Amino acid sequence: MRIAAGLVMAFLIAGCTVSIPFGSEECDSPSGSPTDLASQPDDWLDYGTYLRWTDSEGCLVRIDVISHHHGAEHCGWEQSQYITIGKPLGRSMQDNSEEETARYFWDPQGVLPGGPFGTEIERANLPGSAVDTGFRRNGHELWLDESDESVIYIVAGDTVQVWEETNSAACA
Repeated sequence: MRIAAGLVMAFLIAGCTVSIPFGSEECDSPSGSPTDLASQPDDWLDYGTYLRWTDSEGCLVRIDVISHHHGAEHCGWEQSQYITIGKPLGRSMQDNSEEETARYFWDPQGVLPGGPFGTEIERANLPGSAVDTGFRRNGHELWLDESDESVIYIVAGDTVQVWEETNSAACA
């Protein structure tokens, strides 16, 4: 639901800017595609600072396809990070119900209620069923495993961050 996704974003984050990865660009993209920035909900930018991802071609991905940001500073959560995606990955969260949206947390220091969330593993221990999605952010790769949707993998060199899915954190 469009309203539910917007409200969740409002409760989780603060600020109003976009952090764009080096070497990325806005591309001429088909209408409604993950890289069609004209179709993203610009009012979401009022809710926080987004850390932008790119596709395999270096084109910026819409913030309603991959929503990545730090935790709210006014709640003391700025050391944590959140990634919210539509299911399936690549689909706008504007078009999804809560059941079709997944929120993953990186909070190894335990600043979030119910935390800590996330662990690090070596790339050699990445499950064989995990696949590279082609999405990138500053040398980091987003990997998914369809056999275990409770986690996502952020791969950087030989290090892998295992982010956990949860809906437990909310901050007003």
